Order: sequence, then C-alpha cells, then structure tokens
Amino acid sequence: MQNEFSMNAEVTLVAPVTKTAIEWAKEMGINWETVKRRRYRGWAWEQALSPRRRRLPIMEKNA
Repeated sequence: MQNEFSMNAEVTLVAPVTKTAIEWAKEMGINWETVKRRRYRGWAWEQALSPRRRRLPIMEKNA
C-alpha cells in the first residue's frame, strides 16, 4: 500500500518508458503534492499524472 503513493513507485505512461512517479510529475509539470492527493483519492496513475483536472459527474451536471 505504501508504494501506491510513493514518489519512487515505478510507473509506465508511455510504453516502453518507465520512470519513477516523481520523475513523471516533474516532466508533466505537476506538483508532487497534487499527484499524491489525487492518488489518495483513488485516481489511477495516468489520471493523477495528467495536467488536466478530472471532471466528476456532479461537476458536469452544474456546468
């Protein structure tokens, strides 16, 4: 479980490139704390490392 939120977790976003989560965050221009919060909320690595915010169904109703 600890590795799920670790900056040293190995993540493959673009096959066959594997980097640590913190390396991907730096490359994508995302603050590491943002990535950690997203992972804690249950976001997949691909979503957590995405520069755009995830739209929630409740947000779409009010838009």
